[in-house]
Amino acid sequence: MKIKTLTKYINSKILWVLITLSIVALGFGLFQAGSLAADYINYKSKFSWGAFDPRDEFVNDSKVKIQNKFWGWNGSDYSQLDDILNKSKYSTQTLLLTVEPWLKGNYSPADYYTELEKDTNKTIIKQTCVRLDKYIKDNNKSEVYLRWSHEMDLAGQSRYPWANGDKVGFIKAFRNIVTECRKINNKIKIVWSPSGNKESIKYYPGSAYLDVIAFSVFSNPEWELKNLGKLQNFRDIFNTRYEMYKNYSKPIWVAEGGVGNYSADSNYQTKWWQDAKKDILDPIRYVKLQTFVYYYDNEKFPWYNSNNLPDYRIPKDQLFDK
Repeated sequence: MKIKTLTKYINSKILWVLITLSIVALGFGLFQAGSLAADYINYKSKFSWGAFDPRDEFVNDSKVKIQNKFWGWNGSDYSQLDDILNKSKYSTQTLLLTVEPWLKGNYSPADYYTELEKDTNKTIIKQTCVRLDKYIKDNNKSEVYLRWSHEMDLAGQSRYPWANGDKVGFIKAFRNIVTECRKINNKIKIVWSPSGNKESIKYYPGSAYLDVIAFSVFSNPEWELKNLGKLQNFRDIFNTRYEMYKNYSKPIWVAEGGVGNYSADSNYQTKWWQDAKKDILDPIRYVKLQTFVYYYDNEKFPWYNSNNLPDYRIPKDQLFDK
């Protein structure tokens, strides 16, 4: 083959490859755009604000669609749960019930999930589901969200007895609870809610056993400086959590989150939150982030390796504005 003919041949081959790659790239780009559009429709277009609001300061705020209520289960006393359900029935906000199962009895931390298997505790689990079923039916509620044993991945911090590092025990218990509640009423939606650390995936019960993946996302400036040597913004905290679970075909929530006060800068909280909201509401960056529940209170438990109790409350008029 002559050099001129060979050059022509090579050039035509290169051109064909470039055209092919361009078509593939365009197709991939269109696929990505289509996938992003589908995610926006399925998740971000349904975005809602929520609040943990122990003083009922947002009960009449039309921007708040979800109320997070905590029930500290401690034996077969349902009075606090019944009070939560009785008050919530008059609200237009959807109930997110966070159940903290503090088991009664003498047992070692390692035996927590064995203790949970006892008939007395199984009865309490069933009664919780029964009460939620009655709440839904009597008040014509379309759904209620159940968040059971949250932050189970915080093993080694002595924060919660259910965060004892027993991954197999947690998964078995979680699946049993989900099965029991769904058997009674499938409008009880299940929220699996780790803190979101790198160990959290080992507590994943399987996609069939949950409707929502939710994290806790808090900024504690005093703790960050002491333990990390730097301050963190929303992306620093949330991004790794989101990246771990964004492909699980489930809505992603922040079930509780906020930014604590910072003694060195009185404007820090407001600025942090304003910047965070831009990312939270961005239609593309975190397209599967469907709900953010702001924890409007002060901290109840000191963070590990720390004694400070940050206050997450910021001016109410700046909380859910755009």
